[in-house]
Amino acid sequence: MTEKSKRPALGRGLKALLPQKEVETQVPAPLKVPSIPGDEEISKVETGELLHVNINIVRPTPTQPRRALDEEKLNELAESIREKGLLNPIIVRRTQDGVYWIIAGERRWRACGIAGLTRVPVIVKEADELEAFELALIENIQREDLSPLEEAESYRHLLVTGSLSQEEVAKRVGKNRSTVANSLRLLLLPTEVKDLMDAHSITAGHARAILGLDNETRMIEAARKVATAQLSVRATEKLVKKLSSAPATRKKKDKATQFREIEDNLRKNLGTRVKLQPKTKTKGTITIDYYTLDQLDQLIRLLSGEANDGNSDSER
Repeated sequence: MTEKSKRPALGRGLKALLPQKEVETQVPAPLKVPSIPGDEEISKVETGELLHVNINIVRPTPTQPRRALDEEKLNELAESIREKGLLNPIIVRRTQDGVYWIIAGERRWRACGIAGLTRVPVIVKEADELEAFELALIENIQREDLSPLEEAESYRHLLVTGSLSQEEVAKRVGKNRSTVANSLRLLLLPTEVKDLMDAHSITAGHARAILGLDNETRMIEAARKVATAQLSVRATEKLVKKLSSAPATRKKKDKATQFREIEDNLRKNLGTRVKLQPKTKTKGTITIDYYTLDQLDQLIRLLSGEANDGNSDSER
């Protein structure tokens, strides 16, 4: 194979998926390899070798970072596969029940189905569920296939499932910690603002500017104005500054809006979810959530400090 006929590397993250010997000897059109093992022979093949397996035993991973696929581009890829075959094998991990879960290549797998292929080329990689998710995330990031919210959700999945710190997540995906932290902040946006991002009505740059506002009501108001007027990020920053400096009592608010703002202020000051539940015009309850005993201790100290500032030693 000449140097010109080699495919370019897919990136440092995917190097771990493909054994070096495969990169050096890989043929351009693996679907045309004459020797194709049957399903009953697959269990005998070593990890890392190129296989051709029934497309029905290859499955998309439920935790795939990417949620949306471009149908038009998918059909274009399917047409290319009909004419040229699938040049890049799908990277999978095999489970004990004989199913091959996709690590990298779900778009190619779906296009193969549209093209009518019954068998697809795969390379088996040893990886547990978390490792497989990391590799899928790295591939999508390097190909820039993820939306900003999909990327943020993926970082959160690694944080929670892998019990990792932001610094550890950043190292694993080859990003700066600040990049990961800024991405995760997008998850704090109200649902309506996230929907506008998914609809491409506002960008991640707009969203980060909107996060500078102090409550969800104003965030939604700003996002709607940005989408309607098609404001630039710079104009959005000016809008946020204007909304931030606007008096909270400029116009009469209904009770629900007032309660939401009180809840937002308490949540910001206490660092946890707070719920106001009015029962009559003058009475109601306040519910303060805590999730660990340490957090409960911190809340008690905060509330006690407020009581002491008021020179009250009475028990509550």
